[in-house]
Amino acid sequence: MTELLIKEIANWDRSDTRFPFLRNFDPYEGHSWAAGHAGFADGNNQESSSEAINAWQAIILWGEATGNKTIRDLGIYLYTTEIEAINNYWFDLYKDIFSPSYGHNYASMVWGANTAMKSGGTVQIPKSTV
Repeated sequence: MTELLIKEIANWDRSDTRFPFLRNFDPYEGHSWAAGHAGFADGNNQESSSEAINAWQAIILWGEATGNKTIRDLGIYLYTTEIEAINNYWFDLYKDIFSPSYGHNYASMVWGANTAMKSGGTVQIPKSTV
């Protein structure tokens, strides 16, 4: 049952057509998306990278606990790739993502075409608080 739940969020088996391959994780962008429909002006968004990291960490632990190296390695790939994306897109670690006019040290939401400093949908976070 646990592996079925893992496949629901991160199906690694392309021959298993019950679930889409990796579901919300985007290998090109290196991180997950909160919604798959992209019905927003700026495309998809991700506002909870911490939820993704916790999911990938749980997959690593399940793979280790059960001796399933395929699942463990899937979790390691998802975890390490998402961490690198967080460092780049949310924290601009290498100072090549945010424009000087952005004015914040990090992004709370990353969109396909934008970054935002908002909490829970539409509340703008003032610059003085970050």
